[in-house]
Amino acid sequence: MANPVTKFGCRKPSTRQGRGGYVKYIATRPRAERFGSHGLFTDSGVQVDLQKVSDDLNQHKGNVWTIIISLRREDAVRLGFDHGSRWRDMLRTQTQALSENLKTPMEHLKWFAAFHDESYHPHIHLIAYSDLENEGYLSKQGVMKLRSAFAWNEGQKGLWVSFCRNEKTGGRYRGRSCLGQPHCGTL
Repeated sequence: MANPVTKFGCRKPSTRQGRGGYVKYIATRPRAERFGSHGLFTDSGVQVDLQKVSDDLNQHKGNVWTIIISLRREDAVRLGFDHGSRWRDMLRTQTQALSENLKTPMEHLKWFAAFHDESYHPHIHLIAYSDLENEGYLSKQGVMKLRSAFAWNEGQKGLWVSFCRNEKTGGRYRGRSCLGQPHCGTL
């Protein structure tokens, strides 16, 4: 049985690298499957202007959620998730689930992702936020529902493992709530 690993986080505006730097990193790093000059895609199916997304994220003062979904190579091959188009198709079917669980209306939801074809764990990086800075929240229940949506979509019932980072200590917490941590009430 596949054991997808998910990581949910929230990037603050004061992040050292900057939100725009993070989106450029996921779009252009080695092994990012590219569509032209970079690997960033979204729900619309049109070429993404990476510089505009980076600039918008650097200006955005609201919550920006980052989600990583990863599979072991053998599970990705068996399930057909060893190439970016399958991940894109799956994410595009989950836009409504993102909207509902991030407490952001569809007309305000922005999301971008990139597929990284790592040798031992193909994965995607997903960035999601509301274009209204005071809108959106991801609760523990929302995390669980998103995991379920991603797993149900692919018929997986594997063990989901969650990680989060404590912004103060840099420590990782595994398999328990981080809602008390000082970063946007997310896991």
